[in-house]
Amino acid sequence: SRLKILPDLWRLRCLNADVYHITGDVNYFSLLLPRAKTVLTVHDTGHYVNTLKGIKRWLYKWIWLAWPIRRAGKVTAISTATQTSIRVDIGCTQAVTVINNCHGAAFRAVPKPFNEENPVVLQVGTQPHKNLDRVIGALQATTCRLCIIGKLSGEQVQQLKTAKIFFQNHFNLSHQDVFELYVAADIVCFASLYEGFGVPIVEANVVGRPLITANLEPMRGIAGDSACLVDPTSTAAIELAVWRIIRDREYRERLVANGLQNAERFAPS
Repeated sequence: SRLKILPDLWRLRCLNADVYHITGDVNYFSLLLPRAKTVLTVHDTGHYVNTLKGIKRWLYKWIWLAWPIRRAGKVTAISTATQTSIRVDIGCTQAVTVINNCHGAAFRAVPKPFNEENPVVLQVGTQPHKNLDRVIGALQATTCRLCIIGKLSGEQVQQLKTAKIFFQNHFNLSHQDVFELYVAADIVCFASLYEGFGVPIVEANVVGRPLITANLEPMRGIAGDSACLVDPTSTAAIELAVWRIIRDREYRERLVANGLQNAERFAPS
């Protein structure tokens, strides 16, 4: 709750910690913490760049991003794309160190025969920028089943029913539950419109599932040659990617092999 911001900050200051590491949706904590002891990790600028307008956009830029970044002793970003956005979009010129996210320690490779008749497509996320509406449109003419992580809106449920897609919906999951959904999937689709990093890319890679993701940064750079890259604004492009993975075994297996190799870059230390 935002009402607890000041009491939480007071408790933090009373800890007299050696280092205060801020990560998550409380960047503004750095405004009232000792600068020399404060490290701020910026995950994403996409909400500011892509969705906000007017006074809300101005407030978000300065209270959530610009002032906290300038006030922190050290700043890290989870991708080169976020690092660049801090400089270009937010206008902060101080040094920002890139430290990529990693996959969960419990994630590992689990081989699975590919179901060419009725493949399970795993979609991670239901917020508007996760692009579920276009994924639904892309799967409408296929025999795929859709497994969705994230709570669905009534409108999304209706769209799925209208498209006559068999789907399962899961939310409030443990890390183990999420891992098991990756294991059960045949294809992971993460055609997001914007991300700070894109952890599902690495999760799909390490489990060993063919992946579809957006031909945008940072997704393109995180995935490299381990994914079928698509224009996320094109339903037709997403559909073609799904059909290619289903029909082209050699291509599918190459994506998996490349993904297992790519995942090594993001293994937890």
